[in-house]
Amino acid sequence: MSAAPSYPFKAWLALAAVCIIWGTTYMANKVGVTHVPPLLFSAIRQIIAGVLILTWFMLRNQIPWKDRSYLRFQATIGFFMLSIGNGLSLVALRYLDSGIAALLSAALPIVFVLLNLAMRSDDRLSWSGIMGISLGMVGITFMSWDELHVSADSSYTWGLLFLLIALSSWAYGSLISKSRTWTYPVFLNAGIQMVAGGCITLTFSYPLETWSDMQWLPEVTWAMIYLVLIGSLIAYSSYMYALAHMPATIVSIYSYINPLIALVVGWAILDERLDSRVGIATLLILGGVYLVNHDYLRKRKRVRIP
Repeated sequence: MSAAPSYPFKAWLALAAVCIIWGTTYMANKVGVTHVPPLLFSAIRQIIAGVLILTWFMLRNQIPWKDRSYLRFQATIGFFMLSIGNGLSLVALRYLDSGIAALLSAALPIVFVLLNLAMRSDDRLSWSGIMGISLGMVGITFMSWDELHVSADSSYTWGLLFLLIALSSWAYGSLISKSRTWTYPVFLNAGIQMVAGGCITLTFSYPLETWSDMQWLPEVTWAMIYLVLIGSLIAYSSYMYALAHMPATIVSIYSYINPLIALVVGWAILDERLDSRVGIATLLILGGVYLVNHDYLRKRKRVRIP
């Protein structure tokens, strides 16, 4: 008898939350970095969200202060995923439109695959999985070809570079987070990562950015509230939960869905484009997602159980 693939329903639910919520955060982040230095904006968001989480555990005396190995590991994840991953992605938004950033972020699954191969991990895709990722990328590119063509201007070079570094660091942090398992709650992991990542980002922001030029307008406050409560407390914690129960390359599928959500939000709020081209792209993207999932289903079916 072959083993049927089985991921917890809560993990799929968490992944769905990530797919939807993070698709709406591009606009909120764009509002923030338009008026506030990007590294500072990222640091404030992560520190506030992390402190809220850790306060919850501190009141219950559930933070393992003596487990230095655990704390260091979570701080390391926070550095790669939040200090570099989130921080530099916001820096990139200073140079790129939010839609372009969402489009290019869809390359994340490819980064996951390449890093998996480089790290010789068992959590890797076969050729059918790679074809699925490629099909998804074709859909994303087809959906926003006009914007991508415009973004080829040399003024976007720095934005592209920062985003590539951010994606690579996020993928690397996600992969090494699966290299060790802990008995502590995933929500606690996220809190430590946020505080550590936010504090590290803040130390880089002070010498590299000019704080005196920022304008903390009401829209920035609302963007921050949304990003802290929804983008961090709910979505990031959901991401870490899904990552703890599913392969990283499956979880990375959210980067296909995010651009679609970002496009719908832009259409609803900013009257941006939503036409037949988007419909065709949706079919291509969902086809790619199916191939990636089918690759794992086939692998799991080959495993024999007593």
